[in-house]
Amino acid sequence: MDAVTPAHLRTTAFLDGGGELGRLIAEFDWAGTSAGPIESWSQVMKTTVGLVLRSPVPIVTLWGATGVMIYNDGYAAFAGRRHPQILGMDVLEAWPEAADWNRRIMDDVFHGGGTISVQDMVLELDRRGTAEPAWLNLDYSPVLDEQGAPCAVIAIVVETTAKVRAERQLSGERARLERMFHQAPGFMALLEGPEHRFTMANEAYSALVGGREVLGKTVVEALPEVAEQGFVALLGEVYRSRQPYIGRATPVVLNRVDGAASEERFVDFVYQPLLDDQGELTGIFVQGHDVTEQQQAVRALQETEERFRLVAERAPVMLWMGDQDGKCLYLNKAQRDFWGLTEADIAGFQWGSSLHPDDQQKLYAPFAEGMANHTPFTVEARYKRADGLYRRMHTHAEPRFDGDGQFLGMIGVNTDITDVREAEERYRRLFEQASDLILTADLQQRITDCNPAAAAAVGLAREQAIGRNIAEFISEEDYGRTTEMLRNKLEGGGTTQYDVRVRSSTGEWLFWEINSGLTFDDGGSPVGLHVVARDVTERKRFERHQQLLVGELNHRVKNTLAIVQSLTHQSFHSDVPADEAIRRFEGRLQALAAAHNLLTHRNWDSALMTDVVSAAMAPFCSNERCAISGPPLFIPPQTAVNLALALHELATNAAKYGSLSNRDGRIDVHWTTESGRLHLTWRESGGPEVTPPDRRGFGSRMIERTLASEFGGTVELRFEPSGVTCQVSAPLPQPLA
Repeated sequence: MDAVTPAHLRTTAFLDGGGELGRLIAEFDWAGTSAGPIESWSQVMKTTVGLVLRSPVPIVTLWGATGVMIYNDGYAAFAGRRHPQILGMDVLEAWPEAADWNRRIMDDVFHGGGTISVQDMVLELDRRGTAEPAWLNLDYSPVLDEQGAPCAVIAIVVETTAKVRAERQLSGERARLERMFHQAPGFMALLEGPEHRFTMANEAYSALVGGREVLGKTVVEALPEVAEQGFVALLGEVYRSRQPYIGRATPVVLNRVDGAASEERFVDFVYQPLLDDQGELTGIFVQGHDVTEQQQAVRALQETEERFRLVAERAPVMLWMGDQDGKCLYLNKAQRDFWGLTEADIAGFQWGSSLHPDDQQKLYAPFAEGMANHTPFTVEARYKRADGLYRRMHTHAEPRFDGDGQFLGMIGVNTDITDVREAEERYRRLFEQASDLILTADLQQRITDCNPAAAAAVGLAREQAIGRNIAEFISEEDYGRTTEMLRNKLEGGGTTQYDVRVRSSTGEWLFWEINSGLTFDDGGSPVGLHVVARDVTERKRFERHQQLLVGELNHRVKNTLAIVQSLTHQSFHSDVPADEAIRRFEGRLQALAAAHNLLTHRNWDSALMTDVVSAAMAPFCSNERCAISGPPLFIPPQTAVNLALALHELATNAAKYGSLSNRDGRIDVHWTTESGRLHLTWRESGGPEVTPPDRRGFGSRMIERTLASEFGGTVELRFEPSGVTCQVSAPLPQPLA
């Protein structure tokens, strides 16, 4: 946009009025920093930077986890020759001599969300071409984003060097310096004169030299072993040249006070000459940090890498290491043997050339993503072995980084899983083609897999069954039993065998014979169930039907014997002639047999009422004299037997005394159903005039008792002059299920 664009439409409008730094910030290429392009800055970031630029006080903001530096004109003046190079730099890189302090600030304020305020803090800073102490008032606080999370640190920097140096001439200067020394995390000491006499030393310095008393002594007197290692000569050079000396991870051997063996330590330190306002040398300031642990860690890392190489070479799995471009840096012996390589071949080896053509896309996509995003990836692909055979490899790779977090490449493990996959494929074929019902479940009894036979048994596709709980398919009672069986296996191991009822998607109940055991992870802990089942529904139905048949047979035999016994007792009265008694008994047996024949044809499940009535009436009259009508109605076996006997008695009486005793009489048997009830009527007509009997014989009593009891309703037997009428009103009989 040009200068005529309204300020509220320009991305950098918040920098207007921000002085020289406002211009530099607008021109700076922020895309190369973790802050990102200025167009992508949040409103919080823009507002904060705008406020900082307009402040006359030196202020710097440290953005993001790395502390990208954005500051105002006041801070630029404070930074001296470091400006403008440090604009947009990470704070630890911009001020390496104050890295420990700034690291603490990022940890406590940015990551911890706290605030820090210090007065007259001294830092060794190189702002004019040489490192020199600077005393500062520092106030740090977090900048919160729209979600209330720290996104930056804002630091107000007020240099108090002049004030502190002036105050040193006052009576309390030495006490304050000593407190500062003693509170400093690094070791500090002040040496005065050409003989380098200790006038100050903090607790960290005392700890470094083993608690020895050094104040008032020269370095040679207090630490004679240090003089022998050349440190006194270095002090002399600094004193003469007035130039600082910086040492990095310098080894120093120190004697111990308790007479123990000497100990080697490693230190980062600065010998800083101190000049007064007139440029006169007043002493040498010694400041540094014991970095022994860091050096030991470096050595341990080197030893670890050596051990890793030793272990890697002997490892039975294939290990590899690649660079940022994906080229091989290292292949262990197992991997070299797989490809038939020597160590000298690694540098020029193109591992992609051994990849199966059909697997290239499958491997390169996750490989490229992992390399681009510096993230782990896992993939399977086929590689050609030295003998020309392709083998399936499982690869898992992890990113490698150096101490500064720079991506170095990938390190990975290749495992030949050809045999495992072939075995899995064989198992999968058996699993899918098995006629047995096979499924797996987790310990919450959720189905994790099932073969097609198991899914089809409940009317589902495999994908529909996976993820559902077993409880959805079995009764509440059986689910309680499976839970108890699972508990038994978890406590005592082994397998369990039992039957359960399984409900299919159509609502039909199936019977499964279950054989289940636990599955375990690599550590031996149970993680689920493996179930093999067999559908025994037909067998169960046959067994149930067989039991019903046996029970029904027993019941029917008993009932039949009871009926025959009753017929015998009633037929053979002492006052009935023998031939008449025999005739009655045979007729009743024939009626009973006819009813049994009907039921036998229907497996004793039920009988059609029309068939029962027709069979009972057949011996007495033809269709011309007997009219039978009514809707189709199935009745239970025992009801059919008793109805047949009752109709036989009515027909027998009609043949002897009623409408069938002449040539013109007829019988109408009719039934209807209405509102869940049965209405059956026996009506005689055309016979001789009927007179009511003086007494009710066996036949009448049997008819009334049998029908009333069997149908569960009322029976009315009337002897009208025009003919006998029998009416039954009862609930509809229900055939056996």
